[in-house]
Amino acid sequence: MRAVKTLDGFTALRCMFVGLTDGNASRCAAALTPIQTVRIDGVKEACARMSSVLPLIVVVAKRFGEPLLGELHDVANSCAAEVIEIDDEPPGDLDKQITAALRRADRRRT
Repeated sequence: MRAVKTLDGFTALRCMFVGLTDGNASRCAAALTPIQTVRIDGVKEACARMSSVLPLIVVVAKRFGEPLLGELHDVANSCAAEVIEIDDEPPGDLDKQITAALRRADRRRT
């Protein structure tokens, strides 16, 4: 998996969590260790910060609704990030979904 070089010369792999509960964020972070995670409360802020964070994947709560999720998908696509939408009760195979999304994101960036 290729890492993004930041402006300060460090290499970082990042994933973004948008609107997740504490429990869901912890579960996702455990599946992503040692990848750095960035937690954001809302879709508008996530869209504004995505080009500077450059996440490999974005895990977002479905409760934001279609218009905001559509906007998030558009911005994520322009940053070559994969998006995973989850309910408040995440699927049992969330770890597998995250792993598959990381692989797709890596292929998109190479």
